[in-house]
Amino acid sequence: MATPTTRKTYTPLQSDQAYHLLRQQILTFDLVPGQKISETKLTADLPYGRTPIREAILQLKSEGLLTVVPQSGTYIAKVDLQIAEQARYAREQIEPQIMRDALTRLTPADLDWLDNLLVEQATDANETATFFARDEAFHQFFYERTGHDLLWRWLKDLSKQLDRFRWLRVASQRLDWQALIAEHQAILTALRHDDADTAYRIAHTHLQHMIADQMAVIASYPDYF
Repeated sequence: MATPTTRKTYTPLQSDQAYHLLRQQILTFDLVPGQKISETKLTADLPYGRTPIREAILQLKSEGLLTVVPQSGTYIAKVDLQIAEQARYAREQIEPQIMRDALTRLTPADLDWLDNLLVEQATDANETATFFARDEAFHQFFYERTGHDLLWRWLKDLSKQLDRFRWLRVASQRLDWQALIAEHQAILTALRHDDADTAYRIAHTHLQHMIADQMAVIASYPDYF
């Protein structure tokens, strides 16, 4: 006697879960640019039904993370450097001022927490995912401490292509991670010494790495652009 097939029931929450899982896999290159995906295969591989997968795919297409080739199929989109640069420019205009504003709000406990974070980031320098997460935490902390957490969420939504580039920048063996940590430490040292202008200047330079490192990242991952 045949075993009944387990039916995956649909809930709106599953659509969100499917979207966030696939989005994360795209942003961290578990699904690589140019890779073909199939709604049928994703439904079979993931613990969601066909409707949540279909809705997740539609949302990812609208965000430019998936692309459809007529009479061929759906593919992971390549990294769009023009969109990434616009997001980088937005952060360059905003984030140095966030660092400046943080000066009057940071407590000694905050500075100690950030110091510990940088120690952990240096320790995790051989693990891309952990290093990237700590990099995110460092920047996010200043937005939240200055009461601009909504602005951070808006920038993150804008920065999908930039985050893909940043992930490859961290993963690339051609580029030095220690430079990123050193700049974080320099920002923190400036803030400890009540030097808002230096913190502003270093943050501005820090956010120009995409410009300086672009050709090296493309050389490391030519098929992703």
